[in-house]
Amino acid sequence: MSFRHDTRGTPNQMYLFDDGFVFTCRDVHSETARFNAALLLSLDGGSFDLGAGDSTHRLSAAAVRPLLTRRLHADGHRFVSIGLSPNHVDFRPFGVLTAPGYLGLDPAPFARWAGPLAALHAGDLSPLAARDLSDQLVREAVAQLPTPRPLDPRVAHAIERLDQDPQLPLEDLADETGLSYDRMSHLFSESMGLPLRSYTLSLKIHTAARLVGTGLNMTDIAHAAGFSDSSHFSRVWLRAYGGTPSYFYASDHVRLQRLLGEHPNRRDQWSDQRSGAISVA
Repeated sequence: MSFRHDTRGTPNQMYLFDDGFVFTCRDVHSETARFNAALLLSLDGGSFDLGAGDSTHRLSAAAVRPLLTRRLHADGHRFVSIGLSPNHVDFRPFGVLTAPGYLGLDPAPFARWAGPLAALHAGDLSPLAARDLSDQLVREAVAQLPTPRPLDPRVAHAIERLDQDPQLPLEDLADETGLSYDRMSHLFSESMGLPLRSYTLSLKIHTAARLVGTGLNMTDIAHAAGFSDSSHFSRVWLRAYGGTPSYFYASDHVRLQRLLGEHPNRRDQWSDQRSGAISVA
């Protein structure tokens, strides 16, 4: 993946949250698959080319499901990518998008956020303000997406247990639900749009995100987050955020801001979703 920063001196912005991120840049060229779902927006009335497989579309706003190998090219316009980690309360409508794996969105509803988006791109928003803006934009997107089926209670249980202990052995988790590991993994993928192991890796990356930049070396961070070694950690980080840890934490071209910690009412929203869960045959 390649990014271009603003030649007028404004660095790319990266806002990192417990359940996602916001990244801004001037240009982006990539062919990649991410753990995160994404909301992609082109500012300034511009557009970008988004494709997967044999499908390519020129769009100004799009929702993208996780783990989709997609091609993205945006030239000459300010660009915003909002990443939704699998533990994000609004992840599932993105996660169950059908082929080609992305959906072009009507850009008109996002136009009323032009001022805050410009401030976001310039780095003038605090992490909390960026968080609130991303929530508003994601809600605008979800209003245009198909509604997923209610969450299977066994998947809801798995999510709750993994949130409590991201390093819980998955075979033990399957035993708790009364299913084989293969059946549990299939059910999880069907409900969430990504494999169970990918979900656990995303949780470990968020643990690591709290530690990067604190003075610990990459090996210590990797082990503390549950990765086998620093190479594995770096590969997973790349799949989550599209760049290496050093790109975001040790680059003059990126300004990183973090808001890590429980977001008000977010767990309550997850609980509300789970309370309406039904079984999936």
